[in-house]
Amino acid sequence: IAAPAYCGIPCTDREKASLVTFVTGHKAQEKALSTVPWECIARARNGTVVIYMGVGEIANIVKNLIQYGMSPDSPMAVIERGTFPTQRNFTTSLKDMPDLVIRENVQPPALFVIGEVVKLQPFMEWFGHGPLFGVRVMVTRPADQANEMYRTLRELGAEVLPYPTITTKEFIDHAGWEKFDKVSGRNNWLILTSENGVRYFFKKFAERIGDIRKLADYKIAAVGYGTARALRQVHLQADFIPKKATTKALADELCEHTDMSGVNVIRIRGNLADDRIETRLTEAGASVLPVTCYETSYTPWPDGFKDRLFEHLPDVIVFTSGSTAAGLSKILSSEEINVLTKNAEVISIGPSTTGMINSLGIRTTMEADEHSIPGVIAKIVEYYTNKIQGVK
Repeated sequence: IAAPAYCGIPCTDREKASLVTFVTGHKAQEKALSTVPWECIARARNGTVVIYMGVGEIANIVKNLIQYGMSPDSPMAVIERGTFPTQRNFTTSLKDMPDLVIRENVQPPALFVIGEVVKLQPFMEWFGHGPLFGVRVMVTRPADQANEMYRTLRELGAEVLPYPTITTKEFIDHAGWEKFDKVSGRNNWLILTSENGVRYFFKKFAERIGDIRKLADYKIAAVGYGTARALRQVHLQADFIPKKATTKALADELCEHTDMSGVNVIRIRGNLADDRIETRLTEAGASVLPVTCYETSYTPWPDGFKDRLFEHLPDVIVFTSGSTAAGLSKILSSEEINVLTKNAEVISIGPSTTGMINSLGIRTTMEADEHSIPGVIAKIVEYYTNKIQGVK
């Protein structure tokens, strides 16, 4: 019932169909195994026939129905992957359906609908008009941080494949926090290089200190617009954002922007972060205190998870950090990654992530103009909008 409804075909209609019959089409050719009364179905009038499990047997089904008296010109529809954003549907006549199935390479799961209600489809179709309708998007971002991204992609019509490759958890750096408590003076910088850094730092800050005025003597640097956006969610504005969203660019540009001699720098980081910022700012004369606020680990997928992914490959693979790309390389073999990415668009949130993706031998086809989750989504929409319009 749901699959026809999702392509604008009601199973019954006041004027066109007062009954509906659901039929399994499997084993239609082997009469000893098929108990479907095709003769009765073919001779029924003023009704709708919905056939499932019939893709491989459609030629025999059509032959039986016509043989027992159903009009060869009866309206007929086929719906592939009904209710999914990758749903496809086609309409034709009963006699022409077997050829259509071959021509359009219709694959299970699919339903066939026969009856006058099929003619209502052009007037009642409602599903599948978003710019990403029919696009299968694999999201590698940690699941607990991706709900908003999932929701937005689905609202745009995409089929979301949630395949997190990493997970994060809070890490309590007791020594780092004790040193942070003792930082004094008014010439201080707080450096945040990820949304996770914002998330975990301010969680612990609220628990340990609980007074935002403790940061009154700090200026704040964010590595990119995604991190700056996360800061705004805790009602703070970044004082400095580098032109390029990498830790190297942040360190180099901050040194050009500010005399770092004698400056206290609190560098919020995860366990997998590199030391470029600490090294560069120390060389510039700053006193750098790294505080590790979270741990990143790679996420093993449950049994069957990988099989489902390779059964219907993604059209787009999204990497929102270098760690998500590295995580995929831990979960899949290089051969599996080649299969997964061969015909997919691979999008990166920013330059650092792109560098990691490429270092793993994965080709990046797109990079977000704004290095944030909304920027990633906007880039995907732009790509598919231009593709539909034939713009290179």
